[in-house]
Amino acid sequence: MNESISDNPVLTEAQHNTANTANMTKRSRSDSDSDTTAAFDKTTSSPASSRPSSPDSTPVKRLKSSIQGVAEEFVCPLTLELPLNPVIAADGKLYDRDAIQEVIRRQGSAFRSPVTNQPMAPTLLPARQARNAIERLISTGAVRGDLAERWVRHHRDLNDAQLIKRRAEEGDVPSMRILAGLYHHGERGIELNVDLSAKWFAKAAEAGDACAMVMLGLFHVVGEVVDKNETYGVSLVSTAAGMGSDFAALYMSKWYAAGDHGLPRDINKAKYWSGKVLDGSCTIKDLTADSLKEAEVQLRELHEEHEDDEEDTDMDTSDH
Repeated sequence: MNESISDNPVLTEAQHNTANTANMTKRSRSDSDSDTTAAFDKTTSSPASSRPSSPDSTPVKRLKSSIQGVAEEFVCPLTLELPLNPVIAADGKLYDRDAIQEVIRRQGSAFRSPVTNQPMAPTLLPARQARNAIERLISTGAVRGDLAERWVRHHRDLNDAQLIKRRAEEGDVPSMRILAGLYHHGERGIELNVDLSAKWFAKAAEAGDACAMVMLGLFHVVGEVVDKNETYGVSLVSTAAGMGSDFAALYMSKWYAAGDHGLPRDINKAKYWSGKVLDGSCTIKDLTADSLKEAEVQLRELHEEHEDDEEDTDMDTSDH
């Protein structure tokens, strides 16, 4: 069986947990996403009796349109968003650093400009003036609408990620595991780094986090991020399953059903672990709804396979 670490259910769950952990810093996010628009409206509105006439308002409209146009010049051609960390590439274009670095990573020595499609060096220069201009345009309410509101949300996400990182470094175990997931996916302003992902999963696993044990165990079983060591990887997942992790139990069921990674093929043990996922006895619930459906299908197939095996046994006995 070939596990895909990148499509792992725990990483989806890690994103969910990240959002939950960060809630303390964004309780009123839904009410404040339009702060920039509200601020703009408040500072530019006036009583009906004092509003300028239509001819006088035309220059104001033109000014607003011009400012919006300036902001749109800063939009990254890869993300189509205002960049949080703008850089200038060798083609002279402005990009979000994370987005252009991902393109460089994928293309390697064959790197081409995403705009001109011409070969170019992977040199990136910080665009501090552009960053300051973007922050000033949005903080003053000069730029409004979806473009500004999305930038505000992304900026808060980045702040949330930095909070998680700081807590992980201070020894908070759930933050260690969440940070590992962010590094694995390269999300919320955290640059993708599989080595740091493995490092933080290992730290959280050593501290007793069952979810991190499963992830580290899968890394060792597959040999995708760390050196392959199936025995150690299976022992980590088995330990997490014994601690009550439904995520670990699902993998133990899969491996027993297939006889993978040094485990004997044992339908009864496979059914046992699938059953624990579905009967609610697992106390550490990391699986998504889709993964629970997968467990239901697997358990049903195991029961059917077990019944077929029993019928074959009965037939063999009757023949004798």
